Amino acid sequence: MEISFALTSRCNARCVHCASSCGPHRDTWLEVQEVKRLITEAAALSTGDALRVDFTGGEVFLDFDRLLDLVRFASQLGAEVGCVSNAYWATSDASASDKLRRLEQAGLSTLAISTSRFHQAFVPLSRVERAVRLARATGLLTELKVIFTQDEAGTQGAALQWSKAIPAAVHIHSPILPYLSTGQTLPEASYPRMPGLPREVCPGQSLAISENGMAYSCATPGADHDFLSLGDSRAIALAELQHRLQQGAKQRLLREHGPAYFAGAAILAGDGQHLREAYANACDLCLHIAHTDVLAQAAASLCEALHRARHGPTQSLVPMLGKTGAPDLADCSGCPSQPGDL
Repeated sequence: MEISFALTSRCNARCVHCASSCGPHRDTWLEVQEVKRLITEAAALSTGDALRVDFTGGEVFLDFDRLLDLVRFASQLGAEVGCVSNAYWATSDASASDKLRRLEQAGLSTLAISTSRFHQAFVPLSRVERAVRLARATGLLTELKVIFTQDEAGTQGAALQWSKAIPAAVHIHSPILPYLSTGQTLPEASYPRMPGLPREVCPGQSLAISENGMAYSCATPGADHDFLSLGDSRAIALAELQHRLQQGAKQRLLREHGPAYFAGAAILAGDGQHLREAYANACDLCLHIAHTDVLAQAAASLCEALHRARHGPTQSLVPMLGKTGAPDLADCSGCPSQPGDL
């Protein structure tokens, strides 16, 4: 089982591309006892299976003692533990090494550092390099998460140069998506895109808990939306949320067929004009559907029909989407009790 916690909306930075609109002006935190309760339930559900727990924000190092406590708690329950940061705290080798050593001793196994030109307006690349270098020396697995715009892509682009300067074990490059911090805009030419509908399926098997306690089936920035909501983790048992993640009609369609399946439903409903001509990837298409009411409604209508009919025939989608048949959702017990809630 994989579960991630956005511990806070507070951040030292206020990045243009932050879909959660985190920053110094916000100060929402998940209650420590709630996080511990969910980790305890996750450990009970993962008996015999690996448990992965990740902490992100906002910026989780802003309350280092809280982060340290939660890392230790999750590790003691047998979880592999990771966290994501922007490395603002890596101001010197001595101070950064001390924090990393304490986290490693508490049970942290992976440190992921995010950077982009938006991050670098607040956190210089030298701090990212220091954090990654010292984390590797401490024995942590290091990941560098790079967000890039169209003019930063390619073999000569800035994104690749940033990667070359940072000695991380794993480098993850992701295109910026058009779900920005509140009130922010970027030129359309900023977004890397390819013509057509992406055919990839959703890789998501991770349960994402936001700083307000809501659970989602995706942790991609911009995915904290009703379209991908699984319910309130403060009121619903983790076992039920995990069941919805695994068996919910919408989540299964995304994993088994990808968001292009929903795009096809919108086209057949006569709403294809609301789709873009180009997308960065399947996540971009999925979030465009989520954030566009008419497209989200087409997806919900398809899920509702499948929920009601169990095997409901959708053969008319097959020629357009290249599928071999309707998805088998005979077991849709993970769907909400009312079809209209899908």
